[in-house]
Amino acid sequence: MFKRWMILWGLAAALATGQAQAIGLTSPTAGQLYLAPASITLAAATTTSDGTVVKVEFYQGSTLIGTGTAAPYSINWTNTPAGIHMLTARATDKSGATTTSAPVQIIVDAPPTVSLTAPANKAVYIAPASVTLTATAGDSDGTISKVEYYQGTTLIGTATSAPYIATWQNAPAGQYSLTAKATDDKGATTTSTAVTIIVLPNQLPSITLTGPTAGQTFTAPATIDLAASAQDTDGQIARVEYYQGTTLIGTATAAPYSATWQNVAAGQYSLTAKAIDNGGGERYASAASITVSPAGLQVYYLHSDHLDTPRVVTDEQNRIVWRNDPLAEPFGTAAPEQDPDGDGVPFTLNLRFPGQYFDRETNLHYNYFRDYDPARGGYVTSDPIGLRGGINTYTYVNGNPLSYVDPLGLARTTVDSAIEQAIRRGDVGELQTLLEAANPEQASVIQRALTPARDLIRGQTRRSSSYASELEENSYAELCQMAKGKGDLANKAVKMKKLIEQQERLMEKLGGK
Repeated sequence: MFKRWMILWGLAAALATGQAQAIGLTSPTAGQLYLAPASITLAAATTTSDGTVVKVEFYQGSTLIGTGTAAPYSINWTNTPAGIHMLTARATDKSGATTTSAPVQIIVDAPPTVSLTAPANKAVYIAPASVTLTATAGDSDGTISKVEYYQGTTLIGTATSAPYIATWQNAPAGQYSLTAKATDDKGATTTSTAVTIIVLPNQLPSITLTGPTAGQTFTAPATIDLAASAQDTDGQIARVEYYQGTTLIGTATAAPYSATWQNVAAGQYSLTAKAIDNGGGERYASAASITVSPAGLQVYYLHSDHLDTPRVVTDEQNRIVWRNDPLAEPFGTAAPEQDPDGDGVPFTLNLRFPGQYFDRETNLHYNYFRDYDPARGGYVTSDPIGLRGGINTYTYVNGNPLSYVDPLGLARTTVDSAIEQAIRRGDVGELQTLLEAANPEQASVIQRALTPARDLIRGQTRRSSSYASELEENSYAELCQMAKGKGDLANKAVKMKKLIEQQERLMEKLGGK
């Protein structure tokens, strides 16, 4: 009972003297973040408010930073440097007794630095612009977490690592104020000085279709050269596209912007060109109407070797359009060049060795009585005349295609000797086959030999005994003379009547040629 009275007496004595019982910092709070140089309000509260507290002192560590002499006991700490600060408040009453608050730790962060390095101030672009944004940023007491780029108050890009590059795409025409804002690891931010850029409207490119010209005429299958003149006053030409109607037929990316439209069929066409500049601006040239006419009679010249095998074909301009190199392979396995002039238009000629016609489906050469296989250098079937054509019934001209020919697929011969033998036999079909392999002089001999049978088919002379007599005395005698025949012409003339009938039947099969 005595102890209780003693405690109460001591408390009453303390209250009577005005001793502060407790004090605490109410501002700032623990962990609060400020940006240097900071202006910080410090405030404290005590447990008594009867005027017994005469002052409250505020400390950063052991350094007095300010004193409050009246409730609510606050001061303003200005120009606070960056760093971690430990703050306390100490109350003093009338008797000189003091009480110190619990410490409060705050952080004053040094702000990051940032400078917008691109674009340059007053830089000019062409719409729709692609603007590259770069900045330098640093933080003396930490790290940079991000750099944000703004057009006015609109975020247009963000970068999280040096060199902090971003791109503002498709910027429209106008004048813009750009800034960069850096944020450090503690959340402090700094905004750069603004720069102004100007984005001008894109001036469309100009273009003129220079080739082909309006009204120009071509022959199918045509190869048409396309050309245009294009300029861009505020940039450069990215590409030129050529159109037939709405169909793209060619593209060029560098001057003189030429292209080629190949294998054009007969018809009327409307051609135009479109220029696209680096800003995406487009403009079409005036259209040009052209005509591609159907192909007329085209003359080609066949050039043969010593055996009359076609080796080169040239056109009327003496350009080589087909070539079968005689040095490539003697037995004909090498495929001919069908486009040696490189114009994209292949030329097809299926003539091979004299009397042979190339079959694309089988890769064999039709040789009248048999098929020749160049891969084996011989025929695929045995000789129909047996050993009379040689001891090897499959070989082609005894394995010597450089010296001999075999127009009928029977036996080796030269063209001259084959003509003589066919004339002696009166074999119109063989003569017609040999005509394809003959040179001009040989062709003249064959044509003269074929004249009697042709006259019969065409009705150019009378079918009568007088014609037969005249034929016996003139045409057949001449035929025998050309064939260098020997013996009695009268005996040969007797056989001519039967030969005429045979020729007539053969010529009917040939279609009257």
